Amino acid sequence: MRFVSCFALALLLTVPFAPAQTQPSTSTPAPAQVATSGDTVDVQELVMKQFGPEFQVVGESHFDIDMNGDGIPDAVIVARSKDPLLGEGEFHYKVVDPYNDYFGYGNPHVTLQFAMQTDPAQEHMVLLIIHGAGAEGWRAAVPHAKFVIVNLPYKTLSFKRATLKKKLVTMIVAEDVDEVEAAVYWSGKIYKWEPIGASH
Repeated sequence: MRFVSCFALALLLTVPFAPAQTQPSTSTPAPAQVATSGDTVDVQELVMKQFGPEFQVVGESHFDIDMNGDGIPDAVIVARSKDPLLGEGEFHYKVVDPYNDYFGYGNPHVTLQFAMQTDPAQEHMVLLIIHGAGAEGWRAAVPHAKFVIVNLPYKTLSFKRATLKKKLVTMIVAEDVDEVEAAVYWSGKIYKWEPIGASH
């Protein structure tokens, strides 16, 4: 009788925990899909093709933005990567660190080793930029150029057009956790970072 009572008590204690063990995992996000120019794009598939498996789309993607001023649609994609340098040679993109470059040393091969984010949500965050080519723009199998921007401190991103050295450019406006705004823009040769209001 004692054995039956102990067995029944053990069974009662384990039943409430059974549903929690069988619930499906929600840690893997569904592939992000966006509608652009009348068609639907699987953003993760695009990233896999153009940048490789080291990148996971985690935020909002922006398409048909002319980042380099050539009149051809480009793409800006928010992603996460623990090792953005790994596929640089194989997938023909360039990893850049305009934030640290502004302060004197932006070699990502070095700065990525010492990158420290105070906000865990920002850890390993990168911006993927595709400079489009020809009539297909960012959809081209071989884009004009591809960049991975690392170590960019931001809480929110937005875009605006502004005149820089008598030339109209598209700026990525990055607002950090201290509500300080900075601009990331294509200089004609490289991506640069500058605090908003800094002299150009």
